[in-house]
Amino acid sequence: PLFGALLPNPQAIAALGSYRTPDGMPPVAGKLALLFIREQPQALAQRMQALRFSVRETEAASTALTATHALWVGKLSLVDALRLGRPAITHAVDAFAALTQAGEPYQAQSAQAQELLAAMQSGIPMSLRALAVSGDDLLPLCQSLALPAKVIGATLDALWRATVAGVLPNERQALLAQAVQLLQGHRAEG
Repeated sequence: PLFGALLPNPQAIAALGSYRTPDGMPPVAGKLALLFIREQPQALAQRMQALRFSVRETEAASTALTATHALWVGKLSLVDALRLGRPAITHAVDAFAALTQAGEPYQAQSAQAQELLAAMQSGIPMSLRALAVSGDDLLPLCQSLALPAKVIGATLDALWRATVAGVLPNERQALLAQAVQLLQGHRAEG
């Protein structure tokens, strides 16, 4: 068999007829992620590499399958969804809808994926780059507290997570004030 020990899901075969690959995802990646929805993402990626699929197709299929697996077990946070990206979450919405239409009971996963997608489109910062502060803004704070520059990454990540969670607004002054508190915590630990 072309995909070796990987087994396509029978309902997924039927679901392919109503599945639409999301923008930003190679069509073959979305279809393979749907077809092998019960397989592990790394197993699909290894088989795709062995079959000489492109790196882009392989990574997209693995990411899409990672998103659907995490939704399947109810363990996909908004932060994780943002890291996986909009195409992977859109794939999950479309894949679960197609599977539901084919008779599989995935309404709960589809609803959760739709909620995550809506949250991703609500204006929250999609990445660290979208924060109202950058590492350049935190470097003088680190220097004034005699902290090494290596704490900047963890601080930015904490600020981004707080912004995504709605704890902090994505506003420069609010983020800088929180950064000072976080950095002072690093200083007390060090």
